[in-house]
Amino acid sequence: AGKPFPPFFGPDQFGDEVVLYDFYGEGPVVLDLSTMWCGICHDMAAWLGGAPDSLNDARWSAVRDAVDDGRVRWITVLNQDAQGMPASEQTVRTWHDQHPHERVPVLLDRESRIADFVRAVGYPTLVLLDEELRIVKVGSGYADVLDRIVTEL
Repeated sequence: AGKPFPPFFGPDQFGDEVVLYDFYGEGPVVLDLSTMWCGICHDMAAWLGGAPDSLNDARWSAVRDAVDDGRVRWITVLNQDAQGMPASEQTVRTWHDQHPHERVPVLLDRESRIADFVRAVGYPTLVLLDEELRIVKVGSGYADVLDRIVTEL
């Protein structure tokens, strides 16, 4: 906690190069480290897109509302395809096609730089950053980070 996040850049679902520091100063940022093979990751993306609460935890609806209205920036980061191989540009396009959300960019991390930096031990892993892109919390799964966001909204 408190450590600045390193510079990161990667292509998004449209092929545009995105720099993480483009989000500096825009409020809390959630990096959602997901993979194409992770069912829970897909469930969360569907929930963010408006699907019924498959997570069975209504206390997190404030998080979805905050993503929808831009108070929280949610960025999905993919590093593996459906076979567990390095993700590609097609992987992020497919994810976006399956889970379209106008406020959620999908970024490619082909070399797993973010997962390696935060020492992700599983998927999904959420990284909560403050508005200056300093690490607030890293959590394997969703509960710890979503609970933290709710307390700060």
